[in-house]
Amino acid sequence: MLDADEVACVTSAVDQIVAKSGGWDAARRAETVVGGGDPAVVAALEHGGYIEPPEAGQTLSAAAAVVRALGRHASPAPLWQALHGAMAARAIGVADRAWAGRARALGEQVVVRRNDDGTVDGRVPFWPAAGPGQLLLVPVEDGAWCAVEADGAGVNLQPLSTAAGLAAASVDLARVTPIATAEAVDGEGLRRTGLVLAASELVGLADRLVDEARSYARERHQFGRPVGSFQGLAWMIVEAHVGVDGAGLLVDEALAADERRAEDPCMLAAAAFATAADAAQRAARTSHQVFGAVGYTTDLPIQLLSRRVTVTSRLFGGKRQQWRAVGASLLDLHERPAQGAPA
Repeated sequence: MLDADEVACVTSAVDQIVAKSGGWDAARRAETVVGGGDPAVVAALEHGGYIEPPEAGQTLSAAAAVVRALGRHASPAPLWQALHGAMAARAIGVADRAWAGRARALGEQVVVRRNDDGTVDGRVPFWPAAGPGQLLLVPVEDGAWCAVEADGAGVNLQPLSTAAGLAAASVDLARVTPIATAEAVDGEGLRRTGLVLAASELVGLADRLVDEARSYARERHQFGRPVGSFQGLAWMIVEAHVGVDGAGLLVDEALAADERRAEDPCMLAAAAFATAADAAQRAARTSHQVFGAVGYTTDLPIQLLSRRVTVTSRLFGGKRQQWRAVGASLLDLHERPAQGAPA
């Protein structure tokens, strides 16, 4: 795990990258680039080596810190999707094709069928950050994973018009011949990685939303006093702040559990995502309450952050599916005899 000084260093580096790329305008531009994010931010991240996934045996903590820091700027580049895709490409054996963050791994529970001749069929109605020229990595119904080129024969990728702050596409596969198929892939591990990285982004988004709400509550005056001095509004900001801090701690615990090879890291990853999604949604509601109608205008960054929260918090089946996964895992753990206890 990174210490506080290392996290501060990562955050400062990301702040500088975004500032040099135009600040909030970079996030606005990213919404119009299907699958790629803002070109200036992507190029700077690639130059800094931030899009390179952790090597085998290394931890996710450094990557998660960068994702979280980028989330504070409404994620003008699909960093966690690129990292997740690169790790999936390595697991499938096509890492040499996943250059410059072009790989995208599907984290949703979508059935892709493998035919007798080895081709695959299926439909992904909403694939965030997917676009032309990318390497698409999908799980198939029998537990294997395959890699297909987005521009390959039988692949129909259609950009989606979305107001959710994230460019996305629908993908139809019709008897597509994969460039590679891997039977023994740790699908749970890849899903766990995606959950923790997405949770890190949500914590960054939520953290910035609370910061913006707190600053505006000090500046905006009503009845001759700052609106933050009114107890009802102050409590909302405090509750949102506590929720973000708690979500950040749980993400850190999920990262630590993965590092120490804990008994059930998947449960912690699911809990981290669900908690981060809940905290981010509360932070967005609180921020809009503090800002009022002006928070919905394109002049301010609040709408950029809250729209990104809307879509990211619904990935991987959303927080409800993750809480169900946590419940199922806990029940399974409870059924096992404790170490040293009689069976």
